Amino acid sequence: VPVEGGDPVRLTDDPVDDYAAEWSPDGSMLVFVRGRLEGNEPPDEVFVMNADGSGQTSVSPAELQAFSPDWSPDGERIVFVGQVPANPRPPEWELFTVRPDGSDLTRLTTSEPEEFDPEWGPQP
Repeated sequence: VPVEGGDPVRLTDDPVDDYAAEWSPDGSMLVFVRGRLEGNEPPDEVFVMNADGSGQTSVSPAELQAFSPDWSPDGERIVFVGQVPANPRPPEWELFTVRPDGSDLTRLTTSEPEEFDPEWGPQP
């Protein structure tokens, strides 16, 4: 919905749930999670898209159950939680970063405690 009011604009039209959207710091893009369908479907993935809904692209590897994305303050990276690999028993939840174009995936943690809900702090 425009800040000044008006009609909402639908940005996604997928049969699965799209949720946890976050604006990029410059307002030109959104990062969000595309959920899975019931049953034996692929895991949730982190996507980016342009502010008008175009250019929807997955930035998380297909083998990860990925969620809880957040932009870095400069908009150069996205942090998210990923299950390594998707659906292991017991689950292993770790933190990853990736560039908005899907390149340079970096695993940040390899620890026993589970990591959830990462957020970037302000830059000094």
